[in-house]
Amino acid sequence: MRNSGGKTALILLALILVCSLFSGCALAGKILGRALEKGKNGKEQTEETQKDEETKDPENAPEKETAEAGGAKEDGTGQDAGGKEDETTPGDDKNDPEGSLKSADEPKTLGEKLCGKYSLKISGDEYFILEIMRFGDNLYAGGGYAFDDHEEGMDRTLGAYSFYAMEFLPEEAEAFGRTDTEEAAIGVAGFSVMSNFGKYWGAPEKGTIRLDDNGVIFSGFPDSEFFVEEVLGKTLIRDARVENTFPYMNPEEAWFEDPPYPVEGIFREKGTTDPVWLDFPGRQNLRIYRKLPGEEVLLLGGAFTYDNDVINYEASIFGNGGAPETLNIEIRELDEDTLKVRFKDADHLFGDVIRVFEKKEEKDVPVVTVSDAEEAGLDEDYGLRKLYSEEFEENAEFYGVFVGAFKERNGAYEYLEKAKDSGFEADIVYSPDWTELNPEPYYCVTVSKNKTREEAEQILDKAKSAGFKDAYVRFSGKRTGKRVYYTMHSLSGVKVSADEVILRKVQVDDLSSVYLTSMDLVIDKDTVFDPSCETEFFGNYEEGDTPLSWFLKNEKYSREDPDRYMENGPALIGVFEVGLTGKHIDRFYNTYWWD
Repeated sequence: MRNSGGKTALILLALILVCSLFSGCALAGKILGRALEKGKNGKEQTEETQKDEETKDPENAPEKETAEAGGAKEDGTGQDAGGKEDETTPGDDKNDPEGSLKSADEPKTLGEKLCGKYSLKISGDEYFILEIMRFGDNLYAGGGYAFDDHEEGMDRTLGAYSFYAMEFLPEEAEAFGRTDTEEAAIGVAGFSVMSNFGKYWGAPEKGTIRLDDNGVIFSGFPDSEFFVEEVLGKTLIRDARVENTFPYMNPEEAWFEDPPYPVEGIFREKGTTDPVWLDFPGRQNLRIYRKLPGEEVLLLGGAFTYDNDVINYEASIFGNGGAPETLNIEIRELDEDTLKVRFKDADHLFGDVIRVFEKKEEKDVPVVTVSDAEEAGLDEDYGLRKLYSEEFEENAEFYGVFVGAFKERNGAYEYLEKAKDSGFEADIVYSPDWTELNPEPYYCVTVSKNKTREEAEQILDKAKSAGFKDAYVRFSGKRTGKRVYYTMHSLSGVKVSADEVILRKVQVDDLSSVYLTSMDLVIDKDTVFDPSCETEFFGNYEEGDTPLSWFLKNEKYSREDPDRYMENGPALIGVFEVGLTGKHIDRFYNTYWWD
């Protein structure tokens, strides 16, 4: 609220005094102090100054021009602060979200210079877009693809139709804190709420990021999940049209409450090796951060209103798009450098517990490097471990209530339908995939998977009552094999020799077509076509071919005789249903074209 007169000021002061007396709140005292100072200064305001103050009211503020390209503010918060770059002077934190104020002539770090919004036209009206932001000397980026579908009378914005979060992990911890370089070697790890349950897609992709006079260039990153060929080696130009990764943060020109919120700077949670960090950069903005090596970063950015000890926070989560997250946060100052904080309505993020935070500096935020992430398990075998992780319910050990076992898959499917018609949540289990089931291959129908034998015995009685007289309970043991789809878009990542084929970083989905991971797969002399496999749908298949000989033959055709290779469509491209043990493809079940 603006101070519009003596009566308003007296009422405000009285209310704050009452709050301060009854709550004992240090924040209320600070707000009171700022209100007193404001009231005193207000008497000395000239008419001209008062007119300037009125522009803070959004109803009276002039309309902001829409930026076309370039000049996006490099404040590192994930928020375009007005399409122009200011020089920061001591005592003015507009451009510095971490509060490490610099004089105008102090050199910027590489991380600071990289922060901003970028785009590159890749075809027609389609753009690759990117916004780089930082927390300490850690760099993160919201990336994706957008169309320039500007309509007359609307602000010109590049909004992503497909988006993901990227962590730019430096090879050297000091890389983004240096002022004497324009490039760094990095590993990029990515994730998105749109796929893979919000988990990492795979191990960090390695390459370099470099500034030039016009923008930023990415090089390296072979077989990249993040950068299409049209992007690598090209300059991404600074572009203020790119949408905000954190749309709920207040830009510099936003109206906000007066007196300002009294807490500023960076705070770290005390007494834990998994700390939450709070960053109050001003303008009633707040960023919440937590990062451990090997785990996806948790980063929220948004703005808040406040009422004494409680702030009402509206933010978005990095990697989740613009979906709003609303939190009520109780904050009390124990002293100038210590906060007591309780996150309410945030069990899914932090848990409803009281935490104590101490004030820190930007340099205190740990930098997570590529080697840190790899040592924590985000390495080339990450996809493999994730594929078999018991976080996925279908991989967990179970006590099954089995009602039939079949050598042929078709027979198992018929019995599966019979079990489902009887009201059971039936499934087919391939016995060699489990340590305690028959190593000889059978397709086994189970009407229930249970965590305990006791639960299974109860279902067993129901199964027998439903007519499955030969039903029995058996423990599965650990999962060693897995039935999945893998998708081949091109042969660029394939490595072949006479003894094996390695499919590099192929997309792997479960049988419900839910993306699981990206990983290497191996075909060798032990890989077979399952007896149920309809081999006539495998391009250029001939009687007696093994999967290895079939693949090698078609790979050679693709190089030496493209017409033969394409005779029935590109034989090696498409979706393939396979059985895995680790990275090894044990058997092919089928091949499909996608729509």
